[in-house]
Amino acid sequence: MKKYFALLLSFVLAFGLTACSDAETEKAKSSFEETASIVEKNNETINKDVKALQKLTKSKVKPLDDTVLKTARETISQAKQQIVEVPECPSKKEDIKEANKKLKKKADKAEIIQALTDSKKAMKDSIAQRKQVTNPSESFVLERLNGIPNVSQALAANEENDVNGMLHKAGGYTSAIFFTSDLVDTAANYIEDGDSIEKGTDGGGCIEVFETEEDAQKRDTYLSAFDGGGMLCSGSHKVVGTVIIRTSNYLTATQQNDITTNIMNSLIALK
Repeated sequence: MKKYFALLLSFVLAFGLTACSDAETEKAKSSFEETASIVEKNNETINKDVKALQKLTKSKVKPLDDTVLKTARETISQAKQQIVEVPECPSKKEDIKEANKKLKKKADKAEIIQALTDSKKAMKDSIAQRKQVTNPSESFVLERLNGIPNVSQALAANEENDVNGMLHKAGGYTSAIFFTSDLVDTAANYIEDGDSIEKGTDGGGCIEVFETEEDAQKRDTYLSAFDGGGMLCSGSHKVVGTVIIRTSNYLTATQQNDITTNIMNSLIALK
């Protein structure tokens, strides 16, 4: 009888240990599968965001800021390298735990996912900005000049009073908005009285709008020929999209830069 009870106790203990071991193994498997699910979900998000960002980099309209495109391409490359391959779940408990431990170290992809999100937004915004400064309407430019410090009396020229005679000509601008600036001493610089169009660029500046970026660049190259030319100097000029922002030669370099920057920021502001 004692031998019988001893055998029974051994069986019960063996069964209990086996059951406990099986439970721990199942728990390890469950933990592994949970980590694998997180990794696979992150892989799916990364692949989806990479595809969307790649589509933006191939858009016909390029971003206004070239560095945004460069960053997008770099982010895509980095994201592809962070795709994690999920291994098969091992059969032994300790091997499962070790595999889960290694997988968990690769599971956190919040940083690259955020980088992809930020890059997508930057691309969309910069593309929208380029569209805004691609042959914008007179009304748009006039509205955006409103309220800019040291910029006043903005008027759109017509074919009769355009001082440059370039309005609607082949290769010329589609619109020209002249503005005055309170920083220009018109009397000291012998600038004739009249409105901003009559005073011309000397009175403050001008926004020249072209149909294409090529036309704007050709005009900018022409203006560059007069840089540093004393009385013949055309003042500062900066191309933004198909727009040239010009400021008076009678402004200091700092004043020219400040007005140009303020105008550019207003033109590309997304509202």
